[in-house]
Amino acid sequence: MPFTVDLATTPAIKLALHAAKYPAAPVCGVLLGRTEEGGADAGASAGAPSTTTVRVVDAVPLLHAGLGLASMLEVGMCQVRREERAHMHALPFFSSLSHDLNPAHPHHFHSLFLQADAYARSRSLRLVGYYQANERPEDGDLARYGGRAAADAVARAGNDDGPSTSHPPLALVLSGAALGDLVAGKGTAVADLVTLWTRPAGGKGGQWAPAPPSASSLRTPPGLGDLVRAALASGGADALVDFDDHLLDLAADWRNEGLV
Repeated sequence: MPFTVDLATTPAIKLALHAAKYPAAPVCGVLLGRTEEGGADAGASAGAPSTTTVRVVDAVPLLHAGLGLASMLEVGMCQVRREERAHMHALPFFSSLSHDLNPAHPHHFHSLFLQADAYARSRSLRLVGYYQANERPEDGDLARYGGRAAADAVARAGNDDGPSTSHPPLALVLSGAALGDLVAGKGTAVADLVTLWTRPAGGKGGQWAPAPPSASSLRTPPGLGDLVRAALASGGADALVDFDDHLLDLAADWRNEGLV
């Protein structure tokens, strides 16, 4: 079944700010939203198959260091649902992390994903995908830094409480080169800024790959380039907080509410 990813302004800008804040490091995070099963896209011919729309309404920036620790990301995601089932009425989704917490310890990722997932659910949203920007601006491969394993883990966490949705797992890869050109005013097409990746349920090995236009589409906000430039000019990148920042300053709000 065809599907469309509708990327709202808030998460789109957060992705750009996260990458801009750490241009010499890989960054990643999770996408929050909801899935809508509905009719065919506007303008589709009669009898066209119905389309699923994934509405991405927010993003939680996670890391800008240690992205190679894919196994730790996997451990964190696997533990999220187990913790929820065991302590459904005591989810510490805004609990502080201790000052002496080692970022390489699995419990760091356990707490990280537990908080991000519970934050989504507190807003009647779910984890609908993963995003990543690589260290080298011209590198747009999701495979870097364990991105495919992390995206798989996010997809499993997002679908663990019910039947899988009719769209495949999804991830967004931000192009550092396109972001740099956009900020420099070189007229880069917004379509080059973010690439949609999917992992088909069937097919050859179910490998992650850029989504085929025939089966999916990514909608970005109108005027996104101008919005990103304005957010950067107002100091948005410096103000953005990811979980790595939160570990260094527990008063820093990883939810970034009011940032965009």
